[in-house]
Amino acid sequence: MLRTSQILLAIPFLLLVPGWSAAQSLSPKDIDARLESQLYEVLKLGTDIYNRGSQDACYRLYQGSLMSIVGFLEHRPDYVIRINRALKETNDMTNVSERAFTLRKVIDDLRADIKPVLVNQQANSAPTGNTPGKQSLWIRLGGELTVPLLVDDLVGRVLKNPRINFVRRGTGDLWDANPENITKLKRQFTLWISSVSGGPLKYESKDMKTVHQKMKISDAEFEFFIDELKASLNKYFVPPAEMSELVRQFDAVKKEIVDSTVVKPLWERLGGEPMVTLMVDDFVSRVSKNANVNFSRKGEAKEWPGTPVEVTALKKQLVQWISSVTGGPLKYTGKSIKDAHIGMKVTNGQFTALVLDLKASLDLCKVNQAEQEELLSIVSGFRKDIVEAK
Repeated sequence: MLRTSQILLAIPFLLLVPGWSAAQSLSPKDIDARLESQLYEVLKLGTDIYNRGSQDACYRLYQGSLMSIVGFLEHRPDYVIRINRALKETNDMTNVSERAFTLRKVIDDLRADIKPVLVNQQANSAPTGNTPGKQSLWIRLGGELTVPLLVDDLVGRVLKNPRINFVRRGTGDLWDANPENITKLKRQFTLWISSVSGGPLKYESKDMKTVHQKMKISDAEFEFFIDELKASLNKYFVPPAEMSELVRQFDAVKKEIVDSTVVKPLWERLGGEPMVTLMVDDFVSRVSKNANVNFSRKGEAKEWPGTPVEVTALKKQLVQWISSVTGGPLKYTGKSIKDAHIGMKVTNGQFTALVLDLKASLDLCKVNQAEQEELLSIVSGFRKDIVEAK
């Protein structure tokens, strides 16, 4: 594992490259070009360090990098102020991850301001006939330096989007999103993009149809995935032409990924917002009265008063959460299920009693057996996030 001291020693090689010391004689455009290039390398290294568990080393890398460049930002005085403020603020923070993310945000924003200017300058100075179309899409996307970063951002997005259900919860083909599997998936994504964009890396895994045949991916889920792909491409300033070209590559294999036999989203089959709201009303009433559930957490450190205002807010969040995990339009903005239940000391028996009450509410609302089983399977998939092991 890399030590903080090793990371600090790397900073001069990333930032103080040959000619950088002569930055005072460079134009603002040239300084921005070097900033963009070097900060890209800093973020690439920082992301790798952070993902390997060295959060403090990542923070120190970002800290040292910003301290090194602030003296060359006279043409961007707003960032001089912002960087100095961020450096001071992070010194007072106790959470190392928060420190790293705070400085990462400053670097991302600086690059976001620099990149469009550079792209515009390059476009204006490009010689006649030197069009991007003469290069492969892989090169125009940034090649092996940029595509893995795009993929890293994309996978992070789709894993968090309940409308995509990337782990295929409730489909019978649940995928374990552990660090090892996620790393392998990102590599396969990178190889596949290389193979369809004229890159040198070869994708030699199973074909798309074989890989996805049991996943029961709906047309809507595929389109939500494309939305996240576009968001990642926008984050890294991929031009519209290249974005469209890559999206077309994904659209070309859509028929091999989407299961045409998949029925409407579970949300619609449950009856949408009116029926789910009715079901949640009955469910909350049942669990509130069920001593085997102890919904108020009576006797525990996190006892819940359950005032009328709190109950109303809880019901709203439950409807939103069910929407988010069943392909509905309502967005859940609360804490993750795991974070929301930390300290509640929910037992396996209490969770089972809660699931039985949910089934009773589904019976009352005359929900079909197939939809009941699908929703109960989804809810049961969160048992490990709700039950607190002794």
